[in-house]
Amino acid sequence: MPFVGDRQFQDSRALIPCGWCRVPSPDSHPVAHPSAVFHLERDGWALLFNPDTAGTLALNPTGVLVWRLINGGRSAADIAASVRRHFRGVPQDVEKDVAALIEALAKEGFVGYDYEQSEALPS
Repeated sequence: MPFVGDRQFQDSRALIPCGWCRVPSPDSHPVAHPSAVFHLERDGWALLFNPDTAGTLALNPTGVLVWRLINGGRSAADIAASVRRHFRGVPQDVEKDVAALIEALAKEGFVGYDYEQSEALPS
């Protein structure tokens, strides 16, 4: 399965430029960049570092949970359901917030999507 994201990642999988892929559907399963560095701080916040772009992002405790759940096996809706179970007083539109965070992570090259070869290649 090729890895598709905003940036091409250096790993053992076949890579396809993002311009060839379709926009991820709501049931797509995001996967973390294999080289991303995650550093959890004592206060529950974390820093993400992308060695390919030198990009850095700070995550609050909710973002930390979302990051830890991005493993290629869960959709944004699955991750939002886990956020609801983990925290109290979660807003009704948490699904939108989780999807927006995943989209921001993808835009910065921290997250991509695994697609079947037939789905990712242009016709």
